[in-house]
Amino acid sequence: MAKDYKAYSSRSKIQSGSGSKPKSKMKLIIWIIIAIALVLGFIKLLHELSNKVATKKTELVQQIIPQKKIEEKPPKVKYEFYNMLPKEQVTTTEANSPIQVAPIAPSNPSVAPVNVGTYIVQVASVRAMTDAETLRAKLSLLGFSANIQKTVAQGITWYRVNIGPVATKDNAMTVQKDLQEHNIDSLVKKLA
Repeated sequence: MAKDYKAYSSRSKIQSGSGSKPKSKMKLIIWIIIAIALVLGFIKLLHELSNKVATKKTELVQQIIPQKKIEEKPPKVKYEFYNMLPKEQVTTTEANSPIQVAPIAPSNPSVAPVNVGTYIVQVASVRAMTDAETLRAKLSLLGFSANIQKTVAQGITWYRVNIGPVATKDNAMTVQKDLQEHNIDSLVKKLA
């Protein structure tokens, strides 16, 4: 007997098609639910980790802050030398006049004469006498013996604050170096 394969194949398709669709839909729904659960679980895990990290950061900051000391400013020092200096001030005529130094005769005529005490260290040249006196007081507190020389240049009165005279240029450079250690600029000058 001959079989009708066409009818058989269409019947099997109908039976298998109708019977397998609900199973495949059910599997798909289960996989979607599992995927959603995994994603939600991963999100929850990340959220918990970020909370733990934030908590640890807060704990570390709280541990560090109490240990950090706030630097206190030293109390403001009251300088009394402003009151003391006018009482001890001595007026000299040497500060206002240039220094006269006699040249030493050279033993060798080809060598130029060298004057002893011909260098000064000029610390400042200011227009106000009070500024010059303040600087001289500051230098006095640092251990330098300074004097003020009044000069007039082009009709303008200047007050030069000088240290010296010193014997050699090396000594003048040493004084200048000492001033630089106290952040004070200066100029070494040779007197004529």
